[in-house]
Amino acid sequence: MTTDLVERFAEALGVVGGRAHGPVPVDEALDLLLGLCRERAGGAAVAVSTGDPVMAKLGVAERLAEAGLEVLTPDDVFWRERLAEAGVGVTGAVAGVAASGSVGIACGPGAPRSTSLVPPAHICVVFQGTMVDDLAEGLRRGPELPSNLVWVSGPSRSADLELVLTVGVHGPGSVDVIVVQDNGS
Repeated sequence: MTTDLVERFAEALGVVGGRAHGPVPVDEALDLLLGLCRERAGGAAVAVSTGDPVMAKLGVAERLAEAGLEVLTPDDVFWRERLAEAGVGVTGAVAGVAASGSVGIACGPGAPRSTSLVPPAHICVVFQGTMVDDLAEGLRRGPELPSNLVWVSGPSRSADLELVLTVGVHGPGSVDVIVVQDNGS
């Protein structure tokens, strides 16, 4: 069942201009994340939500720093000033929604919304076991959901009064989601 959910998730995300990768084992996911960060950041810093439970569980900030990337974290005194210069923002997701290709990103201390919104690229990591069919099922997860949850469905899209579609004006111009073969617990 979850393989079908991941396939549907990848298709829906692709329709809105995002790109899904996986499902892949944890080590492969971290290698893929490293490669995408290098590619998307273009030498700029990588912003990581260290208060995000997925990022903490996988040790993402440490892994990226060990690989030689400049890692910007919310506890950095110059976070707000430097975030605008970051090349990519990396977050985890508490759920993936197959019907819409959306990811639910928990926001809070150490995991500001701006991590997924300000840099020109967003990379999100989600565990395969947290995939659900639709948003209603995702919201029925009850008390395990955080009080502040942002649903992201692909790159930012905006149209002006003349209906000219522009990508990346009010958020990232690219969104990659890495699906990890794990139940997330």
